[in-house]
Amino acid sequence: MTRRWLGGVFGNTVGSNTVVSDTTGVFTMDQQYYMKQEGGWSIPLGGQGNPASSAEALRSIGVTTDGVYYINTPDGGEQPIYCMFTTGSSQGGDYGWMLVARFAADGKSTIKNAITSVRGLSDVTQGGGSRWSADFGTYTTTEVRCIGCIDTADWMTNRSSDWIYQVPSNQNSIRFFTNQTNYTNTSKVAYGQVTSGPKQGTVCAGARDGRGRWSNSGYIHHRISDTASSLENYCRPGYFSTPGTDMWFYQGMNDAKWSVSATVAYSGQDTDSSALIGTDDGNGPAWYDNNQTNVAPNATRVDFNSQAFFIFIR
Repeated sequence: MTRRWLGGVFGNTVGSNTVVSDTTGVFTMDQQYYMKQEGGWSIPLGGQGNPASSAEALRSIGVTTDGVYYINTPDGGEQPIYCMFTTGSSQGGDYGWMLVARFAADGKSTIKNAITSVRGLSDVTQGGGSRWSADFGTYTTTEVRCIGCIDTADWMTNRSSDWIYQVPSNQNSIRFFTNQTNYTNTSKVAYGQVTSGPKQGTVCAGARDGRGRWSNSGYIHHRISDTASSLENYCRPGYFSTPGTDMWFYQGMNDAKWSVSATVAYSGQDTDSSALIGTDDGNGPAWYDNNQTNVAPNATRVDFNSQAFFIFIR
């Protein structure tokens, strides 16, 4: 992030200028310290020491460059967080999005593994270990974006599947992702159920396409898995706000997936989906986006390969 030197009469400071009052430059740490001590140093919003409240706050002042910014998170305080900014309906609207999960390439296979939560999630590379953020568990979330991308240097050009869940009013991230109401438990608990099926899954208040091709206000359930009889599928809700290993696992019934439907009320386990990544009754893993037309359950269709899968919130 560019830091701004506000200028002033600092004749022994590299980059000083007594005429130009708004000069950008790169300075050593000693030079930066001197400038700050003399009162001529301003840290822009989103810089270390001046964290933004969210990516949306950055977007509201005109920030549109994707990258790592410092965010004042509800559970981890000031943390470096990768933020993605979008513009126009074909990119999912004029918003700022904060990274909360990265499933390393190949995403359709790595979503089956148990995952660890960490502070300061800023890695958008393809390799390495899959990680979940421990900074936003109690963050009141408006939308959740699921996006595959093979080269994050240009998200919109290189994305694959891209859909957005709308979150029920006043729900935090823990409530949405785990479908549980105990937000501090770090022991294994069963993943919450949705009434359709019933299945284990998440409750939504609609869904829309990240490319702006469709919107489904009647979408209510992402069905992840058949209901487990014991703790074959589990989560540890407290690890969404405190770093921890083995924070959740939802492949116990051979059903780990993320899905959406452009046209009907629910998608995923044992039902049709218009886009999906993962497995259904051990079939797959699949990864497809069929726009507004649903695909039958147990599909093995693969439109996308060898890329990471990311989850953002706003």
